[in-house]
Order: sequence, then structure tokens, then C-alpha cells
Amino acid sequence: MDLNTQNKLITTSKITGLILHILFVLLLLIIITPWLFPATKVGEFLFGMYEVTKYIDKANFEHFVNNLIPLSRILGLIGSVVILLPLLIGIKIMHKLTKSYVVGDVFNYANAKSYSVLGVIYLLSAVFLQPISDILFSLCVSLNNPVGQRFIGISFTVSNLTAIFFAILLIIIGRVMQLAQKINDDQEFML
Repeated sequence: MDLNTQNKLITTSKITGLILHILFVLLLLIIITPWLFPATKVGEFLFGMYEVTKYIDKANFEHFVNNLIPLSRILGLIGSVVILLPLLIGIKIMHKLTKSYVVGDVFNYANAKSYSVLGVIYLLSAVFLQPISDILFSLCVSLNNPVGQRFIGISFTVSNLTAIFFAILLIIIGRVMQLAQKINDDQEFML
């Protein structure tokens, strides 16, 4: 790799690393904020982002946020962690990759494997973690309801299918990179 390309890669990797640090902190705030401050505009926005609002009538939303019991908050917090865990892990993996790229270690087996691991994490997220978070959020919303009006909601949508597609794509890219690295190592060994 020529010096100009290497410098561009280093600069891009450093900027990406900084963005990943900021994103990690923001995600932690996104996890905690709606459950500490549910009756704020930020809390309402984050509930919408988590799709908690799909389990609440618009007319009952204010009642919900003003009457959250501790167990509901805990279930909601756990649901938030479950749904964002793949992103948090993904950020850590990408941060490791950017550190590797900064030192010029671009094409190696560990980096290739990291992409496959990311794919597996996102595949598990689409198939298991997203439905589990739906269950936790629906319990959080309905736990305060009278007996007979409590419910467990679960969904599997086009967004799950899209996530599965891109997860499989990441796994394949990682495998191809691993094979390419093995071929490269074999060629270097023969020389």
C-alpha cells in the first residue's frame, strides 16, 4: 500500500474511532434516559425509537409514563440493553478493527474473522434479541394494567428479514476475507 493510501486509511480510522467512542456513550445514554426520565420529550422520543409506543394508545401514553412502577422500568431497561447489545458489541469490534487499521494491519485473519463475528451477532439479534426485547417492552407497558389486560407482544417484521440478509452478507464477506488471507499466506509460504 502506498504512503498516501496508508495515510488516508490512518486518518479515516482515527476519525471512525472517535465517532465510535461518541456513539458508544450516546447508546449508553439512550439505554438509560427513557427509564430515568420517562415523562420528558426525550423520554417520549426514545420510547418511540424503541417502538414501545406501539403497545400504548396515544391517549394513554401520558398515564403510562407518569405511572411507571419500578418493575416496569427494570423490564424496560433490560429490553433496551437487549435491543442495543449487538450495537454495543459491534462498536467494540469496529473499534478494535480501526485500531488495527491505524497501525497498518489491514488484511489479516483476525480482521476477517471480526466481520464474520459481527454477522453472527447481528443474525442472533434479528432472530432472537429483537423478539425478546419486544416481549420485555410489552411486559413493561402492560404490567401495570389490571389482570386480564396484561399481554406479551412479539413481532417479526421486514426489518428482521433485512437484518438477517445483511448479517448473512457480513458473514459471507468475513469468510471470503478469511479464505483470501489463507490463499495469500499459502502463496507467501511457497515463495
